[in-house]
Amino acid sequence: MSNRIVLNETSYHGAGCIREIVGEVERRGLNKAFVCSDPDLVKFKVTDKVLNVLNGAELAYELYSDIKPNPTIENVKNGVAAYKKSGADYIIAIGGGFGGCTISLVKTKSVDEFKEFVYNTYLKVTGYRAEFYDTEISDGIEIEKL
Repeated sequence: MSNRIVLNETSYHGAGCIREIVGEVERRGLNKAFVCSDPDLVKFKVTDKVLNVLNGAELAYELYSDIKPNPTIENVKNGVAAYKKSGADYIIAIGGGFGGCTISLVKTKSVDEFKEFVYNTYLKVTGYRAEFYDTEISDGIEIEKL
């Protein structure tokens, strides 16, 4: 099952999510992807799963894999420069990242139970304590004149 998350843009995650790429690209009228992937994911052909979808739909892309763990400012600047040079108008990012960072929408009456479950499960699996930052739903980014 794939999941769709709409923040300021759209993010998919979960099993089968790569099948959503073509529809999103077509709906938005996008032209070229800047595909970012870890060199090891390219080496072990994990990235090919996404590239096969793009190739099958004849969607243009450029692959960028000069990505390092815990990137320095220089690494990020190089990636931004490569994106600008590519002429791409959207990005597909492939990689593990840190899966512990999530946004969860939970019914108010279930928040405490949810936190306890996540905390205990995360501690058991990783050995680390989960942290929670409660917030309220808003319209996204707002600009306030000071």
